[in-house]
Amino acid sequence: MRREQVEAFIGNSATIGTDYLGRYVVCTTSGSTGTPAIFLHDHSALTVYNVERADEPPQLHPTSGKFRQVYTEYRA
Repeated sequence: MRREQVEAFIGNSATIGTDYLGRYVVCTTSGSTGTPAIFLHDHSALTVYNVERADEPPQLHPTSGKFRQVYTEYRA
């Protein structure tokens, strides 16, 4: 894989919602510290990530209206 090819893929609005090379989910960072990072994950890896996080409460900002409700329900 080449970065230039992945950048072309994510730069094409027609590929939104599709897997790169039919296999990889592409994620990027904002690049706030310099060059944006590009990560490719296969579906097996995503399953592992989701299982590892299954016991964690949803990640909501504390000032969000839903935070208190979700946090309270999680702790119950």
